[in-house]
Amino acid sequence: MAPRQLLNLTALVFLIVSLRSEHATTGDSLPLRWMDFHEIVRLSATERNRLRRETGISDQELREVERVDRDVIYRVPVHYRAALQDGDYRIVGDPPFRFIDPDISVRHLSQDLRVWMSGYKDALLVEKILFALAERFPDITRLETIGQTHEGRPILALKIARNPAEQRNRPTVLLAGAHHGNEPLSVDYVLDFAYFLLYGTPAFEEEEGVIARSFRETFYRQTNAVGTEFFRQREHEDILDNFVIWCVPLVNADGLDSFWYRNVYSGRKNARDTTAPPGWNKEDGVDLNRNYPYQWDSGYEGSSSGEGRSLYFRGPTPASEPEVAAIMQLAERERFALALSFHCYATKILVPYTAEEATNPRPHVAWRLGQQLARAGISNRPDRDYVAVKNLYAVDGTDQDFLFHRYGTLAFIVEGSYLSPDYEPFGRLSIRGVRPIILRALQAFREGPVVTVYTTDEESQPLTAVVTIEEYDYYEGESFETRPRTGRFDFLLERPGVVTVQANRDGYLAARQRVQCNGGACEAHLKLTPVSSR
Repeated sequence: MAPRQLLNLTALVFLIVSLRSEHATTGDSLPLRWMDFHEIVRLSATERNRLRRETGISDQELREVERVDRDVIYRVPVHYRAALQDGDYRIVGDPPFRFIDPDISVRHLSQDLRVWMSGYKDALLVEKILFALAERFPDITRLETIGQTHEGRPILALKIARNPAEQRNRPTVLLAGAHHGNEPLSVDYVLDFAYFLLYGTPAFEEEEGVIARSFRETFYRQTNAVGTEFFRQREHEDILDNFVIWCVPLVNADGLDSFWYRNVYSGRKNARDTTAPPGWNKEDGVDLNRNYPYQWDSGYEGSSSGEGRSLYFRGPTPASEPEVAAIMQLAERERFALALSFHCYATKILVPYTAEEATNPRPHVAWRLGQQLARAGISNRPDRDYVAVKNLYAVDGTDQDFLFHRYGTLAFIVEGSYLSPDYEPFGRLSIRGVRPIILRALQAFREGPVVTVYTTDEESQPLTAVVTIEEYDYYEGESFETRPRTGRFDFLLERPGVVTVQANRDGYLAARQRVQCNGGACEAHLKLTPVSSR
């Protein structure tokens, strides 16, 4: 058995044992969310003493999270839920997430990046981590503010690449988390990969055995110009050499803040005030992943809602929300070849098109890649593995469909395996199981077959043009353009073989080239000639 398989088996055995021991007395289903682990209760001193007498609960199990007047709010293990209900105790049914994870305040005070990485992150910790990574790896990162939320929080994007200040000619990749702020693990999926790529090692040392860690530290230890120690190996360096990675871990910072500090049943949507009376309401907001222009308000029943209180409110107009506009502007500039948007917790790879009435291209290259990503994912759940699907239910106005339709981006939604469990060990196992999905997506582009098209003018200068593969059919009016700065577009092919690439631009004669591509990257150079010159 390979070391990775043995490690995964060990983790799964530990997971199953943990599940059985924690929930055997209650008969609960598989614990995936915070409420499967904890209950929040408000007690007076008298009530606390009564609870101790009735249940034998220990001081260690009564975790104080806040004082309110003469009462204390406690986090207690979920197996006391029935006793709390039967005893008519004051259960706090809609707490802020900081009551579930009170150690967030400890992480705030730390100056240690590994401590920040060791639990769930709010908007402040996300900023701390991104700034720390940018400061420690100035040679291969650049941190940008790509927009602001409704409440004025920055939307940060970390660019990871060789010589990031240069506009180098490589495929660009988007990793985006937390379109829905009540899905905290989606933030971690992005930050974990950024850390892994930069340092060459996971943020959690216990993922490695003693021998593996000793080998890494002996043979791969390096130090950069600012004194940061890292351990990148060939797979990490290959990614840096061949891709430009954009990490946007927190699209919906306002939603995440509401989830942490107001109410765990808020935060899916952004902070737009959409209900009466004016002021904050947990039902406020626009579902950012119903606000993208493609198939916005498609009319298909259940795909989205025009009602401001709905969890799926699509917004007043397409791309009305600043968070969506920020992602769209970045996409317009970068023309991503690949995009992974992270959500929780269906354990699925969603393949475009996800809108019900959209017709997929033929051959459906995204479906083939989506199946590969599903096989690469490790759910660390005993009840299911990752699978590739069209969607979970009717949707429209999603980021992945917009990117796929507008730019030809192979854009997937990765639905992780947990929502908001205890971070140790369940959250971390979910994070760890997503990492191979990202690596497989990048590897697929390296393996190919990929036809990289370059369009130029008569003087060999980059020229934007619409490019197609004649053997591939599209049905939704797609029109894929080469990048303005480089004249480049990347087609991942369904299989090796010969394809015919064509480039068109108004005022120019069409250019065609047949390309034999058996694997890896194959290039097609199309020079466009003005009509007037013939």
